Amino acid sequence: MKRFLLKIRLLPSVLIIVHLLMISAVAEDRPLGLIKGRVLNKTLQNKAVEGLKVELLEYGKEDTLLRNYQTITGADGVFQFRDIPIHKTSTYYITTQYKDIEYFSDAMQFKEGNALAYELAVYETTDQGSDIHVKMHHIFMEPVGGAIRINEAVILENTGRRVFVGIRNAALERRETFRISLPGKAANLQYGDNLARFAVTTEEGFIDTSEIKPGVKRILFSYTLIPDSAGTDYTFTKRLSLETERIQFIFPDHRAIHVNSKQLKLSGPVEISGRPFYYLSATDLSRGTQVSVEIGFSKEKGVFRWIIPVLVVLVIAAGLVIPLMKKKSAVKGEDKSILDDVKAAGASDQRDRLIHAIARLDDLFESGKIEPDAYHTQRAELVQKAKAVFKNTGTSKGSDFP
Repeated sequence: MKRFLLKIRLLPSVLIIVHLLMISAVAEDRPLGLIKGRVLNKTLQNKAVEGLKVELLEYGKEDTLLRNYQTITGADGVFQFRDIPIHKTSTYYITTQYKDIEYFSDAMQFKEGNALAYELAVYETTDQGSDIHVKMHHIFMEPVGGAIRINEAVILENTGRRVFVGIRNAALERRETFRISLPGKAANLQYGDNLARFAVTTEEGFIDTSEIKPGVKRILFSYTLIPDSAGTDYTFTKRLSLETERIQFIFPDHRAIHVNSKQLKLSGPVEISGRPFYYLSATDLSRGTQVSVEIGFSKEKGVFRWIIPVLVVLVIAAGLVIPLMKKKSAVKGEDKSILDDVKAAGASDQRDRLIHAIARLDDLFESGKIEPDAYHTQRAELVQKAKAVFKNTGTSKGSDFP
């Protein structure tokens, strides 16, 4: 009996030992790697940075953080991460924080061998922006319905050896590094990358509050231009807050619009993704320059049809699916019944009727069946009604009506 009890007492210990042996066997089968490097201060002639905490981040598929490791740099700025289990599908990043600025290495993977090396650069900071300019500013213009979708890509360049942390803005209680102006009638502003974390909206556009490290920095954003009414010519204006090496307005070879500028030179067509594009460009523009581009809408019937872009933007932003098919009618004087039709609808049905009503009104104007004064008056009333309805239903957040 005592022997049996002894066996029972020993069983957990035996299981633990077996489990540890299994883990050890798996560890021996999995190769271990080494990731090492140095942290150097590029502002101070590659001076080694001692006593700085450095982290190693391991990401798996779909950018999921799997593991992280920490160490401290030595007297010569050296850091090492030893015995890292090698996963061929993992991506590794080295990161540190110096003078309140975060630094990340490029992505690394164990493709061959079991050792990786990386030199991580850090910099001193400055609030002087004399080394900052715009290297390239692309403005892509694409007609969508009766509106124009704009995608902007700004490439900033810091030619100095310090991180520009911006000028303190007392009103924002933050520092601003780059100011962007948006043209009139811009709606549905959306930020690319991580810009939304740092962007502050202003009356003219927005301010970026994130630092600009030596080298280049990319800023991406998009919005929709909303003319006052269907087919109305539009003047695109933008004030440049920095010296700009080159600016380009890129637009498709499209019958719906024609684009012109007295300041910019027209070139093209060039083929992009199998489609012909033209572009207006200028070089060496000074800070404060106001660039203007005239956008003309074709008067040819059937070429460019107004599809109430503001409401479309609202619908898309809210994740709604509402039929937007325009219904033409040959009944003379139909415009007189449009407002009455909307007013007679119940609250739950007004949103759909408003969308169709504005579309019908635009159709009548496009086909010459309504006088311009009556068209603008009725459309303004419908738009004001749409503002109220969308506001009450909570779907107009972040968007504007013309």
